[in-house]
Amino acid sequence: MACKSGDGAAGIKNVYFHWIESKILFMMRLQYLHKATTLKEPILRIPIIKFFKESYVNVLSNKLTWFKVGFAPMILLLFVNFSNILKLINIEQIKTLVAFLLLILYGIGQFSLWINGYRYGILNEGGRKWWNMPNINQFSLMLVYTILVGLLIFSFGYMEIFLFDKVTSILGLFCFLVVTIFGLYSWFRLSLVSPLISIGIDMPIRESWRLMKGNVLRMWGLTILILLPVLVICAIVMASGLYTYFLSDITFAIEMIILLPIMIIFSILYWAIFAKATSLVYLFLSQQQT
Repeated sequence: MACKSGDGAAGIKNVYFHWIESKILFMMRLQYLHKATTLKEPILRIPIIKFFKESYVNVLSNKLTWFKVGFAPMILLLFVNFSNILKLINIEQIKTLVAFLLLILYGIGQFSLWINGYRYGILNEGGRKWWNMPNINQFSLMLVYTILVGLLIFSFGYMEIFLFDKVTSILGLFCFLVVTIFGLYSWFRLSLVSPLISIGIDMPIRESWRLMKGNVLRMWGLTILILLPVLVICAIVMASGLYTYFLSDITFAIEMIILLPIMIIFSILYWAIFAKATSLVYLFLSQQQT
């Protein structure tokens, strides 16, 4: 009996120590999981002033190269905008068909311009020759994702129009502001989709959403910094054009001959600077988060 009672005590002791050991291991696992979930990747902050300056310096010091990068799409866009081919067609059905073809050419020109800009800004590709056009795969992906993002923005716009009629109530105003803010947030969170498509990164929407975490306001600020000088100059040009329009037709025509090239030049400048700045954002975030 003594032996049996001794064996029983030893068994109870073993069970007790086994229970203590399991509890310690369980607490260690909990502590490990807590550290794994709380130690997140630090959010990188885009240095917007630095990228703003670097993009301007890069474009202004490589003017001819950037002009070569965008030359082919620019020629296509200029042809669509200033061809006046529709005025030469009298048959309505043919005019509709030609208008549709010109719309397609305009889309090809716009997509090609931005793809070329991003590929040069990120990969340093396409600045050696004058005629640079993206391949059909890049263009097709850009078209598909543009439609997807466009549908997303259209959905937000439709919701805003619906809620705009309800802003008379506090709840309606709150919902309108929430949809507006979330729409703008989504737009800037997806601002790297086009560069990612241009260089062939898979799942660009998910990747852009991941990379832009914590940088929506900074990307908004960078966009404003780039847009502001161009908008001010374009506003001055338009105001000058309206002023001369009321003076005389001849003065207005002379003014347009002078001002139109200036507006085209600044549009090209905006494209190049924005493409370079966005490329710098992608390179900074992707290299730091890999």
